[in-house]
Amino acid sequence: MKPATGLWVWVSLLVAAGTVQPSDSQS
Repeated sequence: MKPATGLWVWVSLLVAAGTVQPSDSQS
């Protein structure tokens, strides 16, 4: 069981979006 899978996905998306376009990420 890995309930943290969704959390890791969110973290990855946030980090990627924040690194690429932080301005657009924080609409």
